Amino acid sequence: MFSCFQSAYTKEKLHSHHSQLWWDLLTQLNDVLPEKTPFKEPDTKISKVCYTIVRHKIFEALVFVIILSNLVVMTLMYETAPNSYSESVELLNVAFTIIFIVECILKLIAYGIKEYFRETWNKFDFIVVCTGVIEILISFSYIDILHFNGLFKILQVLRILRILRVIR
Repeated sequence: MFSCFQSAYTKEKLHSHHSQLWWDLLTQLNDVLPEKTPFKEPDTKISKVCYTIVRHKIFEALVFVIILSNLVVMTLMYETAPNSYSESVELLNVAFTIIFIVECILKLIAYGIKEYFRETWNKFDFIVVCTGVIEILISFSYIDILHFNGLFKILQVLRILRILRVIR
């Protein structure tokens, strides 16, 4: 199988004129793509500290455990739960949101805004954090404008997808 890919790559077995044109187009596109600039490590002391923290294996493992814990807590909520139980689960969700906010801030300081948003998973994490903040603001304001509270409960499901980032 590898030999088939290798021969196509070296243009030995391009069977038709169309495949030859396609290969030439891909080669031309590759030549004109801008080169990705390498990440420049932080200059300031605080960004260096944050960079060291977010790149550490223990930090990554801790974030993984927190994401898993958040998933478990999300499964604890049920429709007929007593108020005290629901409030406890809500407080845990607020705590997780605060932890994710801290993670986001640490990464923003470590990488800088431009570099942080260059990675797709960071964009996704930022959206999840923003929806969590909006959900908290709405739930603590006791305003149920157009039932947005239910909408943000649905958006909490996005947190489940964070596990995919860690698995990659």
